[in-house]
Amino acid sequence: SLKFYYKVIAFTNEIKEAAEFRIENFKLKEYFSEILVSSVIGYDKYNKDAFEYLAKYLEVSPSDIIFIDNVEEYTNKAKEAGLNSILYKNLVQLKEELKNLNIINY
Repeated sequence: SLKFYYKVIAFTNEIKEAAEFRIENFKLKEYFSEILVSSVIGYDKYNKDAFEYLAKYLEVSPSDIIFIDNVEEYTNKAKEAGLNSILYKNLVQLKEELKNLNIINY
């Protein structure tokens, strides 16, 4: 699991109550180091500022973050903020892109 080697963060555009429901019912804390909810932090993924906030919050350079999402508009905003960004299409493609970034080797 990448969670053992990297800080794996979920960033969701949901309202707080919906996010809390999903986090609890799908046991998302088992898979993520942390879960950020847009309605709680005050930024959503439509806004480049959200990704700048994310880097400041994590105390890392934006270029140290790999943002993965299945919505191209969000991955574009992340790129604008200086993050590495992957548009998720399928698992095979994601693994290949993570290999290219030397995150995984299988």
